Amino acid sequence: MYRQTLTLLFTLSLLAACDKAAQTPSAALTENTTAPNSAVIEKRAADAWLGKWTGPEGTHLEILQEGDKYKVAIRDLDAVRIFDAVSTQSGLSFERDGITESITPGSGPDTGMKWLMDKSNCLVVKVGEGYCRG
Repeated sequence: MYRQTLTLLFTLSLLAACDKAAQTPSAALTENTTAPNSAVIEKRAADAWLGKWTGPEGTHLEILQEGDKYKVAIRDLDAVRIFDAVSTQSGLSFERDGITESITPGSGPDTGMKWLMDKSNCLVVKVGEGYCRG
């Protein structure tokens, strides 16, 4: 009888512990179900843009990542220039010749450049300056 009572108490304590664990979410589950902050979402968009984007007449834009920072290399008709860039809600931002420029997604017509009009996957710095893939 003593042995049966002890077994019953042990079984009940195990069931109670399991029930309590089921009601309390684990730290890993809580961490994985929280919404990512906007910086993480923005970074993912910029990460999809990594690599080379082609412009007209041999120009191109290349987005590079170094750790958690971005660099933008722009090849114009004269030379390649490299700028530090940061992720923003609309894309990437960098400073060129004292002017803050933004890189945003767009299409060939958004670039305003006749050489890119038939393209659909583009990055636009400003009207008259755009780069596309495909």
